[in-house]
Amino acid sequence: MPITYNEKKRSFKLTANNTCYMLQVVSYGYLAHIYFGKSLPDNDLTYLLRLDENPFTPKTNDHDRTSFMNTLPMEYPVFGIGDYRKHAISIMDKNGASTCDLRYKSHKIYNGKPKLEGLPATFTNSDNEAQTLEVVMEDKPAGLEVTLVYTAFEKLDVITRSVRVKNAGSDNVKLTRIYSTCVEFNDDKMDMITLNGSWARERAVERCRLHRGKQLVDSMRGESSHQSNPFTALCTHNADEDSGEVYGFNFVYSGNFVSEAEVTQHKKTRYLMGINSCDFE
Repeated sequence: MPITYNEKKRSFKLTANNTCYMLQVVSYGYLAHIYFGKSLPDNDLTYLLRLDENPFTPKTNDHDRTSFMNTLPMEYPVFGIGDYRKHAISIMDKNGASTCDLRYKSHKIYNGKPKLEGLPATFTNSDNEAQTLEVVMEDKPAGLEVTLVYTAFEKLDVITRSVRVKNAGSDNVKLTRIYSTCVEFNDDKMDMITLNGSWARERAVERCRLHRGKQLVDSMRGESSHQSNPFTALCTHNADEDSGEVYGFNFVYSGNFVSEAEVTQHKKTRYLMGINSCDFE
């Protein structure tokens, strides 16, 4: 099956042809990203999170890695809980507070791919071509439910993602940012490929090495635009058209967008893509 759940480890494995994607519910209900890459036979890759390692200081501290939100590879990072890297969602509640604290609530796995009503989206011809995982995260104080939707195509190296937000409380909450995806890479030695251009000269390939800090392409034109195409690829330095590791991201949406990679002080890379948060509410 393309999607499996390990109840003991509380981990999910998505298999799309030769591609593997894994995430896990860790301490306190936070959702961590484990792996994204070529298919691996091992169904338990939770050791990649290194949860049993001591933090760098003090040496005798026995807290696991999830005690430090700024180092945990988050599956869908939020604002205001001690993770100072770029976040995927932020809010404003009735009191003006912007902290969002999403924790695992439930999940379900089913055949097929759901439609995104009113939005462009990929699709399947039959329910046998793909499986979908929906993970419901909740912020109890804010009364929010955020559903992370993943679909793994059985015969294609494609995993799609989308996000739904529901106000399950009694007060109004403003969304000030809502991205569609976040992927954590345990490496910084990567290039970023973008497709830029102008009228009649669209999709010019540009390739730059990632550096410490943030790199992005975006559009605030009300459309995805030919100036910056909503496509990005992250690849190893030696990758070409015949060999190497390449991770492609395409935003299936024709409006404002942002595609951003951040290399942290620990030489890890966080990649995010979604609706541009500039003047978004």
